[in-house]
Amino acid sequence: EIFALNVAEPKNVQGGNLFPTTPLLMRQGRLEAITWNGRAYELLGGFGRSIQADIHLNRIDDRALPASIATLDFTGVTSGPAGLSLTHEDSADIVVIDHLSGIPKPFKLDFGSLLSPNTVATSFRWSGIAYDRGLFYLSSNTHPVVVVASAATAEVVSVLGFEGDAPFSDVVVSDGQIYLPRDHNYFEERPPLLIFDLETLSTSPHSDADT
Repeated sequence: EIFALNVAEPKNVQGGNLFPTTPLLMRQGRLEAITWNGRAYELLGGFGRSIQADIHLNRIDDRALPASIATLDFTGVTSGPAGLSLTHEDSADIVVIDHLSGIPKPFKLDFGSLLSPNTVATSFRWSGIAYDRGLFYLSSNTHPVVVVASAATAEVVSVLGFEGDAPFSDVVVSDGQIYLPRDHNYFEERPPLLIFDLETLSTSPHSDADT
């Protein structure tokens, strides 16, 4: 199922089967991520398939991912100027599929001096990725942080730390706000969705992956 959240009224959550009449045929039957590329929805399967759907959620295309990355366990997808950018559970690198050649290329982040002494870049695993105004935003399922990196140079420009130990399950950036859903059980007091103004976070003192 795909769930839609009304951002003007966050408590109003709507859900339903994206393709009620057409089976969504993917290996393992899993749908891992969805993004809008400006023309169509891109839906990413857990193993090896990508689907496009129009604004009315009608299937446009169903295709296999390049063989070199088809067996990766993907966790997130976003659309940027270079093409589709994907995160996966096998490493901390991003995979960028060039929109012209269709060739996937690794995109290795450069943390510089932004890591704490007790943290290494390879310890990160991403649960989601979003692109906005030249920057990648990556939510982590191993640290309570969002890593912000240049989509042009791969340089990490900030590491936004958050209180608590619940990992984020995805990240969305829209209209100056960042949305962070968390793994959540109905009896837990912590909120299942965190919403922040990016302008506020940009001045946050949290820049340590152990925060």
